[in-house]
Amino acid sequence: MSQDTLPCFLMVAVPKRDGEYEKLHRGVNADVHPINIPQLRCGTLDDLMSLSDDLEKTEAIVEKATKRIGSVYYRFVEETQKEIKLKQVLMVGSSEAEHYVCNFRWDDSKYPLKHSCKDIAGSISKDCGEFEDTFKKQVTEFSEIEHEIQQLRKKEQGNLMLKDLSSVVKPQHFVDSEYLKTLLVVVPKHSKDDWFKSFESLMPVPDPPQPPPVVPRSSVEVAADDEFVLVTVVVLRLVENEF
Repeated sequence: MSQDTLPCFLMVAVPKRDGEYEKLHRGVNADVHPINIPQLRCGTLDDLMSLSDDLEKTEAIVEKATKRIGSVYYRFVEETQKEIKLKQVLMVGSSEAEHYVCNFRWDDSKYPLKHSCKDIAGSISKDCGEFEDTFKKQVTEFSEIEHEIQQLRKKEQGNLMLKDLSSVVKPQHFVDSEYLKTLLVVVPKHSKDDWFKSFESLMPVPDPPQPPPVVPRSSVEVAADDEFVLVTVVVLRLVENEF
């Protein structure tokens, strides 16, 4: 069995008499673990017959929820964190699923033995439904976060028109003062030469002694990819929205 798979368990009812458990333990090629089930309040035969139908429904609810949780975690491990083993993710409290099953102990504080089997089965169904509702919300939140991460990765891997520029530009690329503002401009690569020839005249130049709206020779290439060039240009703050 590989380390990233969970073992398959088969639950078998064995009579206590005549050493039947010991015979089973010796006769199968597998690990055998006794499950300690306490004495439950079964009631009358009619109660047991009625409970049989309830348990069938409860089992279906629990099995459906368990499979859903397992499949979601399996996809999570496969798609996002391949170095993490599935058994390290599927936990029951602080225990791995395998350890929990092999060392099962009845939780009397959660399902008191003084309650009838019917009430206990109802509590299990109720708890399972509430847990599945909570889990669905968590899956939705995880999917939204996963989508946001994918979008960020696309931006990071995209061209200069799409990617996040925070990893490209540095504080030294900016000249900001009371009157001046540094702007970032993405220019098509084939228009790079035209930009550096004409950026100073992209806005009307006032007559002296008024300063030009674009600082001469202030444009600097910051980064480039196959399609675009990222440049800076320094302008007067008064015209930054018009540039």
